[in-house]
Amino acid sequence: MTNLHKIIFAVWLAFSLVACSNPEADRALIDASKAGNIEMLNLAISDWGNVDAKGGKLKATPLHYSTVHGHTPIVERLLDKGADVKVTDANGETPLHDAATFGRIEIVKMLLAHKADVNAVTPEKKTPLDYAIESNAESIADFLKQNGGKTGSGLSIHVAAKRSDNQAIQEHLDAGVDVNSLDESRATPLDYASKLDTDSTVNFLRQHGGKTSSELRFYEKQNAN
Repeated sequence: MTNLHKIIFAVWLAFSLVACSNPEADRALIDASKAGNIEMLNLAISDWGNVDAKGGKLKATPLHYSTVHGHTPIVERLLDKGADVKVTDANGETPLHDAATFGRIEIVKMLLAHKADVNAVTPEKKTPLDYAIESNAESIADFLKQNGGKTGSGLSIHVAAKRSDNQAIQEHLDAGVDVNSLDESRATPLDYASKLDTDSTVNFLRQHGGKTSSELRFYEKQNAN
């Protein structure tokens, strides 16, 4: 097949998928997922409903809604049909975040079995484990930990500094993380602790050699001369 043929085929496939989409079936899928109606769900799927369709104020998928409402058979059916376990809603939350929040241990297990990201983070850098802890869902928190789950603080020394989590900071340092490592914003952990005016964390970082990004730039220029 030549490159031209490949392009023509790709364009045809894209138009075919659009033509096969059914907004009414998508809405029915979401309604069925909220209500736990497996018959309606199957009918919507057979009517070209998109299992990853988004709807509602949160722009959530059927998998989000069925997880929130604890409709395990619906979740199982959606997963069997290839629903995206890593998709996020308008809040940046995955179905696993919802399962952790609402104490759906069986759904947590199902999502992880289908390769959900145990350490997916929201824009606030919160993981499913953070949500489980906040919801006092101890069994889910334990299960997530057993499967590699970490808190946002456990994933990033910068997040730990934002949350004044000195214990997590120490764990990062013990693991060899640079106390002055820069994140994607070119900020150090001390930058965040200083901005939040958390004296205990500022002092803790200082004791371990922590510097602000401005200080690092100053020392870098000073040493270059």
